[in-house]
Amino acid sequence: MRIGPFGRREQPKQGTGDLLRSYPLRNPLVQTKVKENGEIQLEIPLKKPSRWVRLLASPPEKKVIELDKLGSFVWNRCDGNHSFEEIVDEMVNEFKFTKAEARVSLTAFLKNLAEKGLMAFFLRDQAPSRDAPGAEQVRAIDGTRQDG
Repeated sequence: MRIGPFGRREQPKQGTGDLLRSYPLRNPLVQTKVKENGEIQLEIPLKKPSRWVRLLASPPEKKVIELDKLGSFVWNRCDGNHSFEEIVDEMVNEFKFTKAEARVSLTAFLKNLAEKGLMAFFLRDQAPSRDAPGAEQVRAIDGTRQDG
């Protein structure tokens, strides 16, 4: 059963090559708040519980995840406009990682977010630049096409 690119039930199998060429895109249902120190707090809406559960308890309406400086840096770049490799290069410059360290760290972080349904990965369809005609068309790694 497939839920969609942000769904948690069925994640398409992704090869490392696809991930390295991908453009990470954060789930638009996740609200972000920037704290005073510049770090980001994610607010994830939770599924509404049954009426019986609500009568017995008052369950939370959202889950909150606080990102550190590095997580906030990466989250801000997961807008579908920055490729995985561009984010790696920025991490190398900003945090003084080696390229290999940045790739390993970014891969683990993004896969963790994807498993939670907070991140999806898209491939650009051979567009030479973001401003070129057709550059807005992206192909999800599982092969579905979407515009915009």
